[in-house]
Amino acid sequence: MKTLQKVLLKLWNQWFIFGMGLSILLAYFFPQVGLRGGVLHPEITISYVAIITLFLITGMGLKIAVLKNALRSWKHQLCESPSNLPILNLGLTKILLIFYPVQLLDEMPA
Repeated sequence: MKTLQKVLLKLWNQWFIFGMGLSILLAYFFPQVGLRGGVLHPEITISYVAIITLFLITGMGLKIAVLKNALRSWKHQLCESPSNLPILNLGLTKILLIFYPVQLLDEMPA
């Protein structure tokens, strides 16, 4: 009985690894659940729900004092964002053009 309790305690302490293994096993035996148009609708859940959940969990970890400090510097943000966004967009466009030349961009599906 003590051995069973030790095993269950180990599983409880390693719940994330155990859950990942269980998820992989379920995906192996029931792949139709995760197919496009399946029960989980991965085209929606991965695109929207997963990203929203990640941002929500990350935001919940922020301290209130840090959020208040960020709100106090709204003037700085108001000046910095409009100047950085065009520079960032131009830089990313240049990088994309290196990997995808213009003639390939015209042929890519929309």
